[in-house]
Amino acid sequence: MKNTLNNLTIDQVDHVDSNVVNVHLNFDSGKGYYEGGINADVTLQLERGYYESQEDEFFVDEVSVNLVENEDCEPIEYTYNPKHLKDKVESLLHAIMYNGSMSTTNEDEIFKALS
Repeated sequence: MKNTLNNLTIDQVDHVDSNVVNVHLNFDSGKGYYEGGINADVTLQLERGYYESQEDEFFVDEVSVNLVENEDCEPIEYTYNPKHLKDKVESLLHAIMYNGSMSTTNEDEIFKALS
């Protein structure tokens, strides 16, 4: 299995607690079927007035992987660079919030965690 962090996409985001969302990421290399995925709890940090314009910004503080599974939904061992995973998840969550790349349900779940 040649799944990398570069071919992850967000499938679903669920609010868990005050600043935590559960994220299910799918491996997607364009094969057109479920190739496996990562389930993780993501701790978000809100920075108020981060930019000169005083706009708020959020960052991923921590990613705690709960499960990695293959295309048969069986748990697998998966080696990854935690910093790269954190950066990838942050990029995907920002795409949801700022680019409207997914359903408003996922966006609402992120808002719940940040409020």
